[in-house]
Amino acid sequence: MTAQSRNNRMIGQLGGAHKATALLLAMQKPLADKIIRQFKDSDIRDVARAAVELPPIGPEMLERLVAELAKEIESASAVEGSPSGASQLLAGIVPEDEMTEIMGEIAGQPPTLIWKKLASASEDKVKDFVVSEQPQVAAYLLSKLPPDKSAAILAKIDDDLRFDISARLVQLKPISDVAVAMLTERLGSELLQGSDKTGTGGDNHAMLGAVLNKLDRNQASAILQRLSDELPKEAQRVKKFVFSFEDVCGLTQEDRAVLFEQAPAERVILALRDCDPALAGTILDSLSPRARRLIASELSNPVKVSNGAVADARRAIADLALALAERSMISLPGNDASAEPQN
Repeated sequence: MTAQSRNNRMIGQLGGAHKATALLLAMQKPLADKIIRQFKDSDIRDVARAAVELPPIGPEMLERLVAELAKEIESASAVEGSPSGASQLLAGIVPEDEMTEIMGEIAGQPPTLIWKKLASASEDKVKDFVVSEQPQVAAYLLSKLPPDKSAAILAKIDDDLRFDISARLVQLKPISDVAVAMLTERLGSELLQGSDKTGTGGDNHAMLGAVLNKLDRNQASAILQRLSDELPKEAQRVKKFVFSFEDVCGLTQEDRAVLFEQAPAERVILALRDCDPALAGTILDSLSPRARRLIASELSNPVKVSNGAVADARRAIADLALALAERSMISLPGNDASAEPQN
């Protein structure tokens, strides 16, 4: 077989993306950059993959490609596909984290950047997507989001679906890379336009607990009640990670004292603004005489504060209680290990 015949055969075997990539690699980078900037995300991924897979292509073949595709080329030096060639093409065209994501996908790694983008997407858009999906898919999607984002989305859906997703969250199993790839592709096209197994990356019970802590108290209580009725063992484990400011009254006097010794006075003052009088009294009784006088004096002066600031202070104290319980410095109500249901 002559060299010309081999070239013709090889050119015939190249796909469109590989031909375009060969020309891009042969161009000087400023010109290639101008072209790649016009590509869609999917086109950039096709070019990056082709740049890795491209066989050796000599000057004669490049000239044939120029004639065939009617593209101007400034350099006809031989090119060969490689990861470094793909990185060279993308450098300065896409953000560094996106380039890392693309190269990782080519190497067979599951995508991660999509979840960062999803965390900043509109809650209503994500909610609409969640409602339209199977509950198992919705549970996996919410497991990849920050707890406050997941809580905001759960708060927007009806009670039955909210519980169904919560129950699946706590029992979530790893899913295959193929399923993840299909989901992330749909997320990218429908929602975010313009390992051997991929799991949730953490303790499902802690994850659901963190979500419930961000929900309205009544909504969180309803989910926990249904979990207790239908999945009592799982519910008991989730409860270890659920604690609200109002639950302070369920602590022992000694544990409340430990908690509020650790909490900054200004945060306690803010949390007690417009607080239920009985709960405020219980908390004040837990303080040292000096701290009690100081905080009571501050509370006697009416100060206008936002509801959000008060809620944040209360959530911070509840999170502090969870952290102290994790370090065995206090015991949360209802978290006696002996009370956990047995199989």
